[in-house]
Amino acid sequence: MLRRLILMTVMSALAVLSVARTVTVHIYNFQFSTDPTHHKVVAAVIHVGDTVRWVLDESFHCTTSCAGMTENWASGVMSTVGQTYDHKFTHGGIFGYYCCLHGFDVGNGRGGGMASYVVVLAPLPIQPHAHALVEKPVAAKPGVTTPCPLCNPKKTAVHADRVRSPWTWYFG
Repeated sequence: MLRRLILMTVMSALAVLSVARTVTVHIYNFQFSTDPTHHKVVAAVIHVGDTVRWVLDESFHCTTSCAGMTENWASGVMSTVGQTYDHKFTHGGIFGYYCCLHGFDVGNGRGGGMASYVVVLAPLPIQPHAHALVEKPVAAKPGVTTPCPLCNPKKTAVHADRVRSPWTWYFG
């Protein structure tokens, strides 16, 4: 029982820690893409609080936000393969950006030439465990319920949903 409670507590803590994430955008062949194989161009889709990490896969490039948006960044020219630049997004919306050497700011939050965008969705709710009533394990009468042990550690119970990552509902 104690081992189960400790395991559930650790898994809940890990689920909370996994809420904010980092998405990698590869810079190559005059393109920006989250696809590390370079076979297709895929824009970053993240949540508020997440970080985008641009990584230079070849050549000389940079990442610069379009003017007039609530998020602003400028990496400067990156010239070493493997060099990275990170930006944590604190606002929702669609944020255009471009390479300062091979692209340009069109206006209205859009870039041209070597350009792309980041879609920032609302933040995910943090729910490390379910607050549902569950059946008591072993030696309990059928139908007897008690609160989750993380909410009420003096009671014996199993976890309602076996502590799933908060990303499960989004990514399947």
